[in-house]
Amino acid sequence: MPNEKPVPQQIPLAQIHDLPGVDDPKLPEKSYGTLVSSILLNGLKEPVILRQAENGEYQLIHGYRRRRAAELAKQKEIAAFVYDMTEQEALAYRKAQATEPKAPIPGKRIEKSAEKPTVAKTAAMPNNEPSKPAKEEKEPPPEAKDTGKVKNKEETVAAAEPAKAEKAAKKKATVEKVAEEKKTEDQTPPGPVALGPTGTLITRLLGEKLSPPTEKEKKELPIPGAGEAFSAVLHPAYLKKADINTFSVDRDSDDFKELYKSIERFGVREPVIARFGKDGELEIISGQRR
Repeated sequence: MPNEKPVPQQIPLAQIHDLPGVDDPKLPEKSYGTLVSSILLNGLKEPVILRQAENGEYQLIHGYRRRRAAELAKQKEIAAFVYDMTEQEALAYRKAQATEPKAPIPGKRIEKSAEKPTVAKTAAMPNNEPSKPAKEEKEPPPEAKDTGKVKNKEETVAAAEPAKAEKAAKKKATVEKVAEEKKTEDQTPPGPVALGPTGTLITRLLGEKLSPPTEKEKKELPIPGAGEAFSAVLHPAYLKKADINTFSVDRDSDDFKELYKSIERFGVREPVIARFGKDGELEIISGQRR
């Protein structure tokens, strides 16, 4: 379709390298705080532009801040438009784009290649040639055949017993694990905390921890895996300001006083977004004022 918007590819950050001859400014991590929060909450809105390198990996043409912010947000992939162009064309585009942001991108955009369906290989027989019967095996004597049946049956039973016992043990362990998790998890019906912020799927509720934590307790919180997000009601001492967070709170402003009164009356309606920092403690990505 002529009016159809191009779909960006998801490129692993580990495969993206700087363009030779280009030295993008290395800014302090704190300067990326707002962009990191935006990526964590809403994803990357504008794809970066890459060149397909000769070794099959990629060189960054445009979007250094977005790539760096995605790295700080601990993303594995980034949305990108990939182009087939020479290094000279890439350098010329960067130079032109510095003075003319809408300068045309040279080369041809590489579309995401669709995976070819796997076709099972079958042995085809000629149309008019009858299939050859399988080679007949000589039937063993009756005594040998009966002995083999008994032996095979005994071996099968012997092998099945430990497998059956192992399966039963795994099932029992799974049931006990689920029961234990149900005891520790908060059973509160879905509400603002259970649903999480817009676009976030909560996979586990951790319940309430309202007492000031020790240093050990701060680091004992379970860490979500890939594609997971946990929700909990925590004492504020569990949280700290992130190093990349440049936002400052003006406690004397009218907005802050209004928010204070709202929380005092109704509680925190929108959950704070946090992640585990390098030291294993929770740091605030969004919600410093709350």
